[in-house]
Amino acid sequence: MSSKDDDMTRGFVNVDEMNDPRWFIEFLDKRKTIEGEREVKNLTLSLLDLKPGLEVLDVGCGTGDDAREIASLVGSTGRVAGIDPSSLMIAESRKRAESSGLPVEFMIGDVRRLNFPDGSFDRVRTDRVLIFVPDIEVAIAEIIRILRPGGRVVASELDHELLFLDSRFLELNRRVLAAFTRSNPQPCLGRQLHRLFAEHGLRNIKSVPRVIRPPYDFVRLAFGGLLREAIKRDEFVETEIKAWLDDLKTLQEAGLFNAGTIAFTASGDKS
Repeated sequence: MSSKDDDMTRGFVNVDEMNDPRWFIEFLDKRKTIEGEREVKNLTLSLLDLKPGLEVLDVGCGTGDDAREIASLVGSTGRVAGIDPSSLMIAESRKRAESSGLPVEFMIGDVRRLNFPDGSFDRVRTDRVLIFVPDIEVAIAEIIRILRPGGRVVASELDHELLFLDSRFLELNRRVLAAFTRSNPQPCLGRQLHRLFAEHGLRNIKSVPRVIRPPYDFVRLAFGGLLREAIKRDEFVETEIKAWLDDLKTLQEAGLFNAGTIAFTASGDKS
């Protein structure tokens, strides 16, 4: 991330306000190459149980790649709508879909105030979106509101407290990971999805954990802005962060870099 940008959490909440908003498009494209990500995508598609003719809402569609894949599965008799709060992401989604011929449309939207009537969709899918939403109860209630009876929601979210990253600076490493956890509005959402779905009246709930293994370069990107902002707030000293980052680089060069986190993918049906 460019040094002029803020941390990643703030960025994904306010993409259009960032100094280099296209960085977030590049970030999402790079994310697809991470070990374990495709397995989570396949799990999400399996839990969605897509069929021709279904109408699906993709909440937080980003660049629209997943919405297009879903559209190819529901076919010409189905419909996919992708929403995102970022006008840049919506523009990118429309650009990537313009010659696809798929039944997919994209629009600006907020999961806490979905601009659809009650019971508009058979499926709702969201991935790494609710983790950035402070009003999680409102968001889940809105998703359930626009689902049809018998419809299904599938959400895949990280659990930052289950993030692991090996470093020889053990105590400093703990502090860095704790700072990363604190930076997120919903740091434990992955594990909480099962309970939240149940508390909102969903049934047939499933929650499946999978390990995501980001490489060294991706971790540097993810932590860069956060650490710069933490140094400005005097939470860390620049020299200690440099030592920590240099240690990670040394481990990477020795083939010993080891990092990962847990993504929980949960599904639930509306009565």
